[in-house]
Amino acid sequence: MLKEVNECTECILVMFHISCIKKVIHYDTIQKILKYYKCPDNCNAHCCRNGSIHLFEEEKNNLVHAYPEKGSMIRSEKNVDHLYLINSPCMFLSSIDRCEIYNERPVVCGLYPFKVDRSTVSIGIQPCHVGFDVIRDFTCWIVEHISCSDHVSGDDKEQLIKEWETGLGFYAGEVALFFKKSTIKELIVPFTDLEMFAIYLDKKFISTESVKTITIADKVPVISPDEPDPGISSLPCN
Repeated sequence: MLKEVNECTECILVMFHISCIKKVIHYDTIQKILKYYKCPDNCNAHCCRNGSIHLFEEEKNNLVHAYPEKGSMIRSEKNVDHLYLINSPCMFLSSIDRCEIYNERPVVCGLYPFKVDRSTVSIGIQPCHVGFDVIRDFTCWIVEHISCSDHVSGDDKEQLIKEWETGLGFYAGEVALFFKKSTIKELIVPFTDLEMFAIYLDKKFISTESVKTITIADKVPVISPDEPDPGISSLPCN
């Protein structure tokens, strides 16, 4: 399923306590990043309504204890020990599309739109609407880093920047089709870049009252599901 954590990675992680899992996947750093982003109103809790939500055994036990009736509907994942599943739509999604257990939500929910991949050195970002905002800002950070680097020649800088601009245009197309496609290509980000990216965002947003008051890439709009790929080729980062 589109929104689930990769099962191969989960098979490894189930051996650890949740606190250890969070360290392995840099969960706290991802929370530092996600605090600057907000799901748009037109999202309608798409990931909660359409994604399969995987739980570790510790998470399952906590929910069963706190919410016995709904917890009893959590089932074991086939062929994966100590892994459990909440079918979509999530039973903890309220009638107004809000999570009823937000402070106790599973790790996979707290990560999204970040998604654990097959490696142990990187993590993916899915280009849902808020995920694309993260990808756009990450691209701007990379472009600024390349532009200021003394270790990259002028021609190489131009080529690298062009590649990132092209990639951003591709993800703009992916977000435009997010509600229609069953498989969405993710941007893979090395764990080693996450902390520096979080610091970059702190500096970018430190004087803003709302994430909506700052636009890092004015010519790369967030696209509605019905709009076509705009063929973006430029990336102004201010």
